[in-house]
Amino acid sequence: MKKLSLGKLNLLSDEVLERSQLAMIYGGSGGCSACGWSGYGNLPPICDLTMSDAKAHAEAWPGTYWCCDQCSTTSYCGS
Repeated sequence: MKKLSLGKLNLLSDEVLERSQLAMIYGGSGGCSACGWSGYGNLPPICDLTMSDAKAHAEAWPGTYWCCDQCSTTSYCGS
């Protein structure tokens, strides 16, 4: 994975996301085997998807969400 250098941006410490916050925005760490998608309208949530399928669903229906590592904490794939 390519690293992104943000040193030249001169960000303050409160402007930088922690690793766990970034993982939640990105949708997980990428090492998971069970991902989920939030559903849309009459389409119910789908859990136990591959990461690429979960991302594809979210891209196809703007305003929806996908998850991987943090799925158990979501309203749509959590317990």
